[in-house]
Amino acid sequence: MDGVSGPFIERMVVLITRIVPFIVLGIVGANILVKFGLLDKLAFLSKPFIKYGGLSRESGATITTLLGSGAAGYAMLANFYEEGVVGEREVVITVITGTFFGYLSHIPTFYLPVVLPLLGLYAGGLYIAFQIFIAFIITVVGVVLGWIYLDRAPAGGGDIVGSGVGSGGSRWGVVREGVIDSLPTLKKILFRVILVYTIANLLISLNLFDEITHYVEPLTSVFGLPPEVSAIVVVRIADVTSSITVAGELLAEGSVSAIHVVGGLLVGSLFSMTVFLAKSSLPNKIAYFGPKLGTKVAIYKFVVNMVVTIIAIYILFSFL
Repeated sequence: MDGVSGPFIERMVVLITRIVPFIVLGIVGANILVKFGLLDKLAFLSKPFIKYGGLSRESGATITTLLGSGAAGYAMLANFYEEGVVGEREVVITVITGTFFGYLSHIPTFYLPVVLPLLGLYAGGLYIAFQIFIAFIITVVGVVLGWIYLDRAPAGGGDIVGSGVGSGGSRWGVVREGVIDSLPTLKKILFRVILVYTIANLLISLNLFDEITHYVEPLTSVFGLPPEVSAIVVVRIADVTSSITVAGELLAEGSVSAIHVVGGLLVGSLFSMTVFLAKSSLPNKIAYFGPKLGTKVAIYKFVVNMVVTIIAIYILFSFL
């Protein structure tokens, strides 16, 4: 039993002393930056996509809003749809086109404060680069679909909207708002990370992953990945942060390479997409756009994401 408790305790110490503080610092810091209007400075990035994708100004405003809040962006688009300003086809294309901009909002809140400390500069940077590539290509697909199926929008593109910080608020007041706004996210993320990490840690310490990964190894071997990466794939299906933590531990042990780790995370994302579709994407899109259109939006986004991720995996494995 000592042989099990020792590694288990060591990993939990790492979680509490090295992982949790970075998550807290990253989420709180990111919310403060958002309060100071950092994401508003990125709004100009959406103009070319809106112009060439034939999107309306309303869809452009939605895409810009996704930089700050996915919920706010989808709620805005749903409102435009209910008012008859945008049609079903434009709703689907807007959601696909907005992928890259929704992803940008996660870079300062998740990828920089969580992924880089856990995976290191090289592996973490490689993983972030591939995620940026995937999100960007999905957005390009949306632009192409808009160019083919939508009428041309005015050359000016969409309206630029953003929350920013009003001139009446003091800096300390903004910082305090950022900290307060971080609390619900911190509770949700920390609870999930600690719970899933503890379960995964226990499974690893008891060698129970040997049984689970036995069924995943044939799939990872198809991609030319070593058996150790199977643990990353399995945990990735349950929770992305915990899978990145497991990947970081494997890297630290020297049992896998950075490319193997990134490949395992991407392959794991293929499996988790199906779970995410049933658990989150489909219910959320139905809530915003109704059963018929919501189902279309979720499925089209799922298919495009799956295809582009497979292409990214193929490109990555060409370096093996």
